[in-house]
Amino acid sequence: MLGASDGRQRRGTVGAFFTVRPASARAGAQPQGLPGARATGAREIAVFDAASETFSKPNINCSIDQSLDRFAEICILALDEGIRIRGYISCVLGWSYEGEVDPGRVAELAARMTVMSCAEISLGDTIGVDTPDKARSLVKACAYETDIERLSVHFHDTYGQALANILACIEIGVTTVDTAVGGLGGCPYATGSAGNVATEDVVYLLDGLGIESGVSLEHLMGITEWLCKRLGHPPASRVTRALLAWHKRPSAVSG
Repeated sequence: MLGASDGRQRRGTVGAFFTVRPASARAGAQPQGLPGARATGAREIAVFDAASETFSKPNINCSIDQSLDRFAEICILALDEGIRIRGYISCVLGWSYEGEVDPGRVAELAARMTVMSCAEISLGDTIGVDTPDKARSLVKACAYETDIERLSVHFHDTYGQALANILACIEIGVTTVDTAVGGLGGCPYATGSAGNVATEDVVYLLDGLGIESGVSLEHLMGITEWLCKRLGHPPASRVTRALLAWHKRPSAVSG
């Protein structure tokens, strides 16, 4: 399944990254999706796992152990083709039907993805329950099992904690953050879950910290405004709402 750009800016490089997610294979079947990805000339694929069994089954139709077995086969085929692999771990801090998730379980999954040669591993707070101290502790636990340079973070902003979590992780060495234009999106299996943190909000934060992201906030605003109009959905980004309101304000009357 072709995926949209997730707004990642990887260590000083600039540009959009498109990742292909091979469709989940059913028991006994060959991995689906990878041949189609190769045919399109894709140079990067993503494999999606979860730290929660009750999320894994509806999301990719198999248990965590089954998914890892299938990913191992896909990764071998991808590496033979010189295709880069990005691993995703969902529900890293908790899931609606299980409560909190043990960071040790997430770290173990990160270690197994490292063995599979995933060049990057995204830690996803799918329902947005994370807070800065927990985010920092999780990243440290995973960094113990793999290089911190391999880790990225992916925070949904359900409880308004995403930017604080990102700052906490940047401060300990994380350099890759997943974002969504306009903060659009969500999780179909979690009622009330907000979208991934807005790209505009993260760029505004990085600009304020003096960190070069390679993204122009002005140009990004134009994309966000166009996309939200196209979808008929207001932006979730606070930065976008504030700047659009500022640009549309009535001109001051001189006299």
